[in-house]
Amino acid sequence: MLPKLRALLDAGRDESEIAAWFGVNVRTMRKWADEHSPLKQALDSREDIREWDEARNLKMAYALSSRGATSVEIAQAFNVSTRTLTRWRQRCAEFDQALTMGVEAQLKVAEQTLFNVATGYVYEQEKIISTKEGVTTVIEQKISHPNPAMLRLFLEANKPEKYRQNAKQADDDDLGDFMREIAERGAGTVKICHKDAG
Repeated sequence: MLPKLRALLDAGRDESEIAAWFGVNVRTMRKWADEHSPLKQALDSREDIREWDEARNLKMAYALSSRGATSVEIAQAFNVSTRTLTRWRQRCAEFDQALTMGVEAQLKVAEQTLFNVATGYVYEQEKIISTKEGVTTVIEQKISHPNPAMLRLFLEANKPEKYRQNAKQADDDDLGDFMREIAERGAGTVKICHKDAG
């Protein structure tokens, strides 16, 4: 059985083709591999010997994880099993670091978004208006006012000793004062800029 398996692996056959040759599905073949170490080593070696382009793989790992890809999706992108992806992370500190840094970059974006929603922000919205004189593009600056619930969540997460629900009443007064101040700062005017479509 192992000589035939090695021949199939050397021929570049994928797991589904190998499983079909054995007359089973991939899940059953993997279960057999878990129970028989020579079969497991043969299957795993195929994924480990793939060409390793470190610069490309590190860049790809960072890009995928920073865009929120799961371990399954990252493994699929590299055309390996999640088991192999885990081994790569264990064996290559730079690869593991690239994946970790990607997740951290994603968290920074999420934190900044939460902060913007909590404290309010200004954004531009483009409208196209048709008049007798022609088509005009209008760019409006709009204000997204602070969201008190998100602000409370942000403050509780970053200064729990001061802003948690079970904190002293004085601390609640501090939070209320801070939220009123943010709301007052957010009450602004909308600016409109016109530009002709050309």
